[in-house]
Amino acid sequence: RRFVVASNHRWAAMGQRPWHLRIGLHTGSVMSGVVGRKKFTYDVWGDAVNLAARLESSGEPERVQLSPEARGALSL
Repeated sequence: RRFVVASNHRWAAMGQRPWHLRIGLHTGSVMSGVVGRKKFTYDVWGDAVNLAARLESSGEPERVQLSPEARGALSL
């Protein structure tokens, strides 16, 4: 997050468009595995992933959105 924010300042000085980064964090069980037969992709699934994605998509740019469970796990 800090890298993207700092890079945005440099890019703005050069007249380039900034990136808008949003992060969503949740904690919980997930499943992972390799998908594909010819071209392999590693993926992660589960309710924790889905909730983190919803937090990210509804969050403010350049901010980290924490679920109550993630906040408790971090002891903030």
